[in-house]
Amino acid sequence: LTKAAGERGLGQVPSWLDEGTAVYAQTEPGDGCLDPFELAAITDQLIPFRMMIGGNTNPNKVGLYYGQSYQMVRFLIETSGEAEFARLFATIKEGTRFDRAIEIVYGWTLDEFESEFRGHHGLSPRMPLPSASRGVINSSSKGTATQIVGLSIKSSCNAGSA
Repeated sequence: LTKAAGERGLGQVPSWLDEGTAVYAQTEPGDGCLDPFELAAITDQLIPFRMMIGGNTNPNKVGLYYGQSYQMVRFLIETSGEAEFARLFATIKEGTRFDRAIEIVYGWTLDEFESEFRGHHGLSPRMPLPSASRGVINSSSKGTATQIVGLSIKSSCNAGSA
């Protein structure tokens, strides 16, 4: 799917969009994706959207990652239809960054998309994370801050950047 959307420069499909679309295309996503998402939604433990961009390296969050990716894609399609979802991919293929493409197609910044998604699932908006062009979930942590690979965070615990 990433190949179909193009991998030029900043116009790359984020991992959650690639994986979520693949799960959405299945006949059924399966309980291995849906159960972890449902539990995380009930307990307000969803993965911040900015941490979903580059993929998941935490083996304890695989089901949640795929389930949330699927639900994010499903939300976009149910909100504005398949034509707008296809337009999102076309906009990315033209070389537009995915976060800007979401803003062009849906009218939301990435943080606003997350707030809308969380509201749809009965949750309050999340305080935004520092801006990032990409990040992945990582199971390692230093001090009290979780290390986000590919995202530079200034912190007293020396999370640093990878």
